[in-house]
Amino acid sequence: MSDALSDIARDERRERRREEYINLLFDYLSNPTKEKNKIALKAAVATDAVHGGYWGHQTNYVTNHEKIIKGLKTKDPELISWMKQFTHIHIKSKGITADKAIDLV
Repeated sequence: MSDALSDIARDERRERRREEYINLLFDYLSNPTKEKNKIALKAAVATDAVHGGYWGHQTNYVTNHEKIIKGLKTKDPELISWMKQFTHIHIKSKGITADKAIDLV
């Protein structure tokens, strides 16, 4: 059993890593290269490595990485909805909306 502050810190660490993963996915999809895919996959590994948390739960982006990429390329409504859920804050800070970011893919 862990204390609440440690669990909350893990949630925050997972969220920062998830944002990095999503940014790297956009980077890869805007200009696909093997190297960019590899970098995005490493970010997925880092996100999945955060265990526990207070509100959050274990992610599984490594296993679903190719499915996520394919879904975003084909504009899968479920994946688009997922992406919008996690991109509203950090994409907005870059001056574009989640809808615009999805259109860039």
